[in-house]
Amino acid sequence: MHKIFFTLSSTEFNKLKIINYFENIIYTYKERHWEIEIFSPNHKEDKTLLKDLFRIRKISTIPLKKKKWDLENNQTNVDVSTELFTFSSLKKSKVNKKRYSVKLHNTFAFGTGKHESTFLAIKNIELILKKKKN
Repeated sequence: MHKIFFTLSSTEFNKLKIINYFENIIYTYKERHWEIEIFSPNHKEDKTLLKDLFRIRKISTIPLKKKKWDLENNQTNVDVSTELFTFSSLKKSKVNKKRYSVKLHNTFAFGTGKHESTFLAIKNIELILKKKKN
């Protein structure tokens, strides 16, 4: 996979309609021109298309490295704690006796627990458990 990067003026951008030809494209308007990024598994063919069909001359190509997102996320993951629960990735082993320790893979159920809506759902579960105790 490669990232193809180039810029176009507003006139060129509107005239060429490049966004209709590529699926994995990001385009952003900055300082009187459009910055365009195309993510392509066939970068040579796409670069030739851009040069021959659209007459774009200044094109940069950057190879993208494959990442193992789950491993990278586990290494940088930080525990999320509330009054009753501690959510952590599978690799974490620290346990707090005062809390229920929930070990989940980041892609399961609550994910990392960091998103506001997830944290609120966890807090609501705590509230329900406290009401059942009383």
